[in-house]
Amino acid sequence: MNYYPFHIGDFRSGTVNMSRLSRWIYRDMLDVYYDSEKPLSLDLDVLCHLVGAETEEERRIVERLLRFKFIKGEDGYYQETCVRVIAEYHKKAVVAQTNGKLGGRPKKAIAIAEKPSGLQSGSDPVPTGNPVETISEANQEPITNNHKPDTSTASSTSDDVRQCPTGTLVDMYHELMPLNPRVKVVNDARKSAIRARWVEAAKLNCEPFGYGTKSEGLAAWRLFFETCAASRFLTGLSPPSPGKPAFVADIDFLFSPSGFAKTLENKYHRDAP
Repeated sequence: MNYYPFHIGDFRSGTVNMSRLSRWIYRDMLDVYYDSEKPLSLDLDVLCHLVGAETEEERRIVERLLRFKFIKGEDGYYQETCVRVIAEYHKKAVVAQTNGKLGGRPKKAIAIAEKPSGLQSGSDPVPTGNPVETISEANQEPITNNHKPDTSTASSTSDDVRQCPTGTLVDMYHELMPLNPRVKVVNDARKSAIRARWVEAAKLNCEPFGYGTKSEGLAAWRLFFETCAASRFLTGLSPPSPGKPAFVADIDFLFSPSGFAKTLENKYHRDAP
C-alpha cells in the first residue's frame, strides 16, 4: 500500500498518554506495517532497524508499543486497525480487477434510455438514433440456430467451477485471517467440508456468492474471508464471557453448514454482505 487513511482524532486519542518520541516511533511502526501489508517482525532487532530505533530508550519504546498496541501471532505482531484497513484495500482491488476484466465500470443503462430516438418530422418512420433498433427493424428474418453464436462450449478445465480449489482456499484463509488458528492438517473430512461449501456457495443468490467459474468463486471467497477478518468476534478480539476463553473461528467453523450460514447471514459482523 502506498496510501492509508490517517484519522487525526483517533490517533491523538489513542496516543494521548505517549511522549512525542513514542508517538513518532508508533507512527513509523504503522508505516512499516502498511507498506509491507504484513504483521511486524517478531525479531526485535529487525523491527528496530526498520523503524530506525537505535538507542536503548528507543528500543524500549518499541518493546512497550508491541506489548500494548499490537497482538503477537505465530508469524508476527498484528494491529487490529491495520488488519481491517488492509482487508478493505484488497477488497476494493478485487472489485476493480473484476470490473477491468469486464471492460471497466458498468455503464448506466438510464443514460442510453434518455437519448433522443433521432426521429424527426418528415423523416423515415424507422428511427435512426439507435442503430441496434434500426438493424432489428431492417432485418425481419427470424434468427435460426445457425445464426446464434455457439455457447455450448464448456469452460476451460482450469476454470471449471466443479473443481474445488481446496488448497487455494486454505492458503487464502491463512493470508486474510492471520489472527485465526492455522490449518496444519488437511484431512479427508476437511476436504469434504470445504468442497461442500464451495458447491453450496456457487448456487447461492446473495453477495458475494453465486458464481459460475473457479476464478469468480475465488474472488467471492476472498471477499468472504476479508469480511470475516474484520469481525472482532470471529477473530477472537471480542471480550469473552466470564470464566470462558474468547471465541475464535477456525476453518472448521467457517466451512461447517451452521457456521457458514450464520456468518453469511451477518450474525457476527454488521458490515457483512
